[in-house]
Amino acid sequence: MKRLVATETPPGAAGIEQVTDRSFRELMLEYATAISLAGTGAPRLPGVARFSTYDFTGLGVPHQGMCCWDEPGRYPWPVTTSGEGPDATLWIPLGASSTMEREVTASGVQVYDLRASAHGEGAVVEIDAPDHVGIVVARIPDLAPPGN
Repeated sequence: MKRLVATETPPGAAGIEQVTDRSFRELMLEYATAISLAGTGAPRLPGVARFSTYDFTGLGVPHQGMCCWDEPGRYPWPVTTSGEGPDATLWIPLGASSTMEREVTASGVQVYDLRASAHGEGAVVEIDAPDHVGIVVARIPDLAPPGN
């Protein structure tokens, strides 16, 4: 933290890149991975970004006075959400045929939650995006024992 606020460190993304020795794109992709895995119960794997200190999914929404918690819904606010509050459904069935057109918001990250309804169900996902857009696919296995 001291290096980030030091007078010789450039402000903004350039300073973050200098201190971490990583590009802002790399850091955003790692952040998007951590968001995708937050609260899923997926096993921790070496080298895969995860939040280690906070459980954003357990905070509840909205929290007054916090910049990013004024949005309705539940963290990480998948664009596939239907309904509101704790009873909202965050995903769409993996086998559903649908088209989703979205503009990326100020956060720069969008989460789409697609879930299988049956063992072995598959999907074809087509993404039409500019070359500079990074995509993270987090395949999270169902941790329930077979037959449940």
